[in-house]
Amino acid sequence: MRQLSYFFAPLLLIGTWGMQPRPTLADVVPFYVSCGDGRNIEQRLADAYRETRQIQGLSDRGPILEVFGSESGTYTVVYRFPNGTACVVDSGNSLQIVPQEHGRPS
Repeated sequence: MRQLSYFFAPLLLIGTWGMQPRPTLADVVPFYVSCGDGRNIEQRLADAYRETRQIQGLSDRGPILEVFGSESGTYTVVYRFPNGTACVVDSGNSLQIVPQEHGRPS
């Protein structure tokens, strides 16, 4: 009987592998996320950290992704939603804007 349990246990794990729920943003981003009015967040980043918008693009998740950065290298990553709400999802330092080499895609 013991040998059978060694045989079936891996099969049970394999059988349930595809049944796991897909990760949510909360699973992927396990740190504190701060949300508020997008204009207020942008003004706060400018006043407190001298950060300005450096990069923006439309996220596959729906919101606009913005990266604010300063000359001192601090940065803040923000998701901005159509209703005007923005959420700070990450921040750090040592931001570098890497110039593209001519003739080579980035």
